[in-house]
Amino acid sequence: MQINLAVPDGVANFKWHDLRHTWASWHAQAGTPLLVLKDLGGWERIEMVQKYTHLAPSHLAAHADAVNFWSISEQEEKTPLCRAA
Repeated sequence: MQINLAVPDGVANFKWHDLRHTWASWHAQAGTPLLVLKDLGGWERIEMVQKYTHLAPSHLAAHADAVNFWSISEQEEKTPLCRAA
């Protein structure tokens, strides 16, 4: 089935696939889980969906502070090396 619709002036190189990309990007930005998005979009492999995740780095923020390193902690007082041994 082929649908012929007019593309607005000023829109160059429009492809219907672009709408699919936009739809998936909006879902990723809204926090839709990748496995759900995979099923909604009909992709067979998760790798095809992962290209949209770079648009939603907010899912990383929840995990970024999960580990605190002593070397970067300003609030904890460090033990001098002479007492640590």
